[in-house]
Amino acid sequence: MPPDVTEPMSTPMSWESIQQRLGAQVWRALLVFMLIGAPVSALRATNTGWLPIYGFHLSILGLVLFVQLLGTRVTYKAKAALTILILSTTSLAGMSGLGLLSQATTAFVACVVLTSLLFSSRATAFVAFAFVASISAIAFGFVSGSLQIAFDTNLYVLQPLNWALPLLAALLVATTLALSISVYKNSTYALLVEVERQRDLLAHQATHDRLTDLPTLRLATDRLDVALKTAQRKQSKVALMFLDLDGFKKANDTYGHEAGDVVLQTIALRLLHMVRASDTVARIGGDEFIVVLGDIQDSSLAAETAKRIIAAIAEPIPYKDHQLCVGCSVGIAVFPEHATDAAALRRAADAAMYEVKRSGKNNFLFANVGMQSHSDVD
Repeated sequence: MPPDVTEPMSTPMSWESIQQRLGAQVWRALLVFMLIGAPVSALRATNTGWLPIYGFHLSILGLVLFVQLLGTRVTYKAKAALTILILSTTSLAGMSGLGLLSQATTAFVACVVLTSLLFSSRATAFVAFAFVASISAIAFGFVSGSLQIAFDTNLYVLQPLNWALPLLAALLVATTLALSISVYKNSTYALLVEVERQRDLLAHQATHDRLTDLPTLRLATDRLDVALKTAQRKQSKVALMFLDLDGFKKANDTYGHEAGDVVLQTIALRLLHMVRASDTVARIGGDEFIVVLGDIQDSSLAAETAKRIIAAIAEPIPYKDHQLCVGCSVGIAVFPEHATDAAALRRAADAAMYEVKRSGKNNFLFANVGMQSHSDVD
């Protein structure tokens, strides 16, 4: 049986799990940034004097560490929202004290992108509007003179340490966005692949028998129709065999349904080994099977195949400490001798199989005009 389509259905990756992976990635980035960035920010006090923003950064670091210690008790959505809130408030606080020397505009882009990946479009629009409004208010404060930078900016930009935090922030923001988009892309691709696999699995299960993995009557009928059209075009023949197991009920009743399942699975494998790759073997219900031999030149191939099938099925089937023995009755109808369409061909093969049942079983017989199908007799 093909393992790619008969394995049990698994739970596909959901949008919730994709967002969870994104949230975890963003939270790890924030943790790394605060562990490095908060101390670096505080060190700038040696050049600028102690500013409230430095204490704010250290407080945020304490909050992040506290949430990290809580572990899974804080949901990924809460951590994601907290990440965006910390990134935005820290950036706006820096801009209110440092003006354009801060990294608020970089953080603005990062927050909007992360919100769009993790939350709804309404939340994204809200974050974008809040940032624009906040930066506009801070800009108005500096332009009007109500906000001022508390140190000499010319001296500030001459200190290497003061460049460290903006560079670190830019690097971390870019890396976080790249990793988040990569996680989103890969997870979405995995989701699409899983959906495709589940679709193929459902399609396979709709046309194949669960026990034997053979095609069902529906699929076999479609293949028979194709074989008949091909035979008409190539002036060849099609043989349809109806097989009914002899002695299956006795084995099933004596040893149980598990033994019956083993018999059916074994018979299915043996039938597949008796035909060509282009032919079709199908289980149509219970202990009944059909075989479609397409594109044959004469009926002798059908007769030879039937003999080999009867011999193969008659071989004992091991089951625990027992050897189960069954036989089969085979009815054969050939296009165009016995019928010219699929339905008539099925009736003719069924009638031939039923005639074998009545005349002693464990044999094969070609259809003829005077036979009645099992359904007709019933």
